[in-house]
Amino acid sequence: MNLRTLEETIPLGQPTLRQWKINENTTHYERVQAAPSDHDLALMWSLYVGMSIIVTTLVGLVMYSILLDRKARSNPFNQFLIYLMIPDLVLSGSCGFTCLLSAVAGHYWSETMCRLQGFYIPFGIGANNWLNLAVGWEILSLLRASSGFQKYRVPSTERVFFTALAVYAYSCFMASWALWADHFDNFPHRIVSYSGVGCAPLGYSRHSTIFYFLVYFPLLSLIPFFAVLGMGFYIWYYNLMPPTGRRRTLAIFFGRIIAVFTIFRLPSFALGFSGAGSHWLLFAGGSFGHCQGAVSAAISLTKPDIRDAISRLIRCRFRKNDVGQSFSTEFVSFQPSSVGAIELFGRKSDCPEVLSSPRHVEPSQNDLDRSDDANIGVRSDDANIEVVRTCERNTEECNELACWPD
Repeated sequence: MNLRTLEETIPLGQPTLRQWKINENTTHYERVQAAPSDHDLALMWSLYVGMSIIVTTLVGLVMYSILLDRKARSNPFNQFLIYLMIPDLVLSGSCGFTCLLSAVAGHYWSETMCRLQGFYIPFGIGANNWLNLAVGWEILSLLRASSGFQKYRVPSTERVFFTALAVYAYSCFMASWALWADHFDNFPHRIVSYSGVGCAPLGYSRHSTIFYFLVYFPLLSLIPFFAVLGMGFYIWYYNLMPPTGRRRTLAIFFGRIIAVFTIFRLPSFALGFSGAGSHWLLFAGGSFGHCQGAVSAAISLTKPDIRDAISRLIRCRFRKNDVGQSFSTEFVSFQPSSVGAIELFGRKSDCPEVLSSPRHVEPSQNDLDRSDDANIGVRSDDANIEVVRTCERNTEECNELACWPD
């Protein structure tokens, strides 16, 4: 099937191919594009609208609670989480709007909407993958620094912003490839309909499928995906995960976020290319992928500061001193000690400069929850055990960190 124009594939009014017209001569690509009855199309669009509302609400609630809480939003790893949620909002919100218009009209809305959908779908998927890589790199850098007693600088707000901006710009560039076919007839990548429900850049011939899997998809998703897997293997192989502590909790948290994206998106992608001839099977794949944003939002509740921020938002209770807090981006120094060193999260105090004699202080859960991710360090010499002050700017509160013998 040689598709040269967008008008040949979008399901306006009467789709070009219905599923009851499929026969033994129907190609794999035509099976993916074949549309069901108008009743089933309207039902699938309506279900997509309902799912999009749920996902958008959950993701928006989590993101809004972080933005309202000064301490939560000043944490650079929470800022990465916000930028990870933006593609989810774009995907779920835009898809819900597209499906709502189509359900009301009784057919796919317009050619312009088809082009727009063929753009925001790869943008959301690509942005999520590359941001996962950026977060994975920061986690790896933190674990390597703590394991090798080296300096680690917590990423600043500006650094996180420009990293996300670069990822968004690159994802927009990759998403725009499908639009180039409007200007270059021989470009092997274009937007087509799938199951009459929506539009996405899919393979429409053998050479376009080869181009998709060897060029486009690796640049969009496969390279960051395998890079993150490689980082995970590196952390496991060199045993960089600490047995306990905030760094372990942080690494596991973002590991779950990345795993959820992979678990939910891979089956959706596989079913989209299955060409099984069942529109409900393709619908199940799309629905499974849509649930990723909601599950990621739910997993974010396992992070104590985010859980507290959402609780305060729901109860309309905010800290009085919330405005004055910010996250320190100073260098965190991990240096070896002759007696061995681990971090102890002491209780809030007036930060004494030196502990004359080391004592064991068991951290409470409240101490762990209130301490800032990665803003920790240990420094000692042969003579003294020094408390490293990691005070938040514009506040008098700080954490005590001390060396402790093995």
